[in-house]
Amino acid sequence: MTRKEYLIKILSFLEKDWPVATGLKILIQEDVLDTETLDTIQKILDDAIEKTKNEKEKSKLQALKNQLVFIQEQEAKDRQIEEADLLDLEAKIANA
Repeated sequence: MTRKEYLIKILSFLEKDWPVATGLKILIQEDVLDTETLDTIQKILDDAIEKTKNEKEKSKLQALKNQLVFIQEQEAKDRQIEEADLLDLEAKIANA
């Protein structure tokens, strides 16, 4: 599952209590938002998790947040591997 899919999942969970979630979810699904905006939404969601009073909901949201952090770490590692592979390929082409 991608970061975008997890943000959508969290927003779906919040829709009944937070009407703005519906609009944000649509914008994310339609790829209207850039990475910086997604980062801002994630921060807003993190703040919402902290303010949630219902412990059961807070626990579920925290688990989703943890999964999102894991996905971000994996995406960063994948980008590093891709960049290293590209540099290696460029070096091979230059030496050919």
